[in-house]
Amino acid sequence: MKYIVAVSGGIDSVVLLHMMTHDTRWSADELIVAHCDHGIRDDSADDAALVKGLATTYGLNYESIQLQLGPDASEDVARTARYEFLTRLKDKHSADAIITAHHQDDVIETMLINLIRGTGWRGLCSLREHDGIKRPLLTMSKAEIAGYAIRHELEWHDDSTNDDPRYLRNYLRQTIMRSLLPAERNSLLHLYEQQVELASHIDEERRRVMESVRSECGLQRYWLIMAGESVAGELICAIGGQRFETRSLKRLWHFACTARVGKQTVEDGIVFRATASELIVSPPHI
Repeated sequence: MKYIVAVSGGIDSVVLLHMMTHDTRWSADELIVAHCDHGIRDDSADDAALVKGLATTYGLNYESIQLQLGPDASEDVARTARYEFLTRLKDKHSADAIITAHHQDDVIETMLINLIRGTGWRGLCSLREHDGIKRPLLTMSKAEIAGYAIRHELEWHDDSTNDDPRYLRNYLRQTIMRSLLPAERNSLLHLYEQQVELASHIDEERRRVMESVRSECGLQRYWLIMAGESVAGELICAIGGQRFETRSLKRLWHFACTARVGKQTVEDGIVFRATASELIVSPPHI
């Protein structure tokens, strides 16, 4: 197997890379270290140097990109740019998957962020493994990762932007995450596990339904109207190729139900157009 391993130079990804290069489970795999310099911090070049040095030490191929997003770039913009880079590398090297260093604390933080943003029930389990993305550290807490790094005397760089409360994730990390009791943390993780299982069942049912209601470029409007908002929302997300926030899904379902022929609307860069019988997405993703 061949994997693109995303390494920022922070403690999480440094631990991930050390584990993968020292655990026999990964010994037969080809690992390619990938580093994205977002160009947000003045000292980000130091991170790139550290990661390149680790790749050399472990005898691994190294790929990097230097962006110029600037200090005002949002977390979402940085994430999108990073995953575009990782996806291009996956295609370039015909890799089996991208591997990231997300862990238990990331799971809880992402759940809270998505609840605030109103992304619906799927926001509770969005940070999970998929066919193209593996996350081996999801069962480890941040404290366990820190303990591992100390025991193995690893070197990493702390990202100064992680202390900036202007980022919602940082604010939650500095407030709610620090005050969570063990029982509360376990309850959230249990909820996450339930939602992951539920999402798997719903995805399977959605694939079955899509075979009946999709057209060459869209979905049958009559079926969307009769299915109701919740079910229609799942199908609209499938045809749009991404998750939409709850408010966006409400607008799209209303559009599918009421739009005149030839009308179009745009949500998150995806164009939806109404014909007499179909809701068309351009470009099609189904």
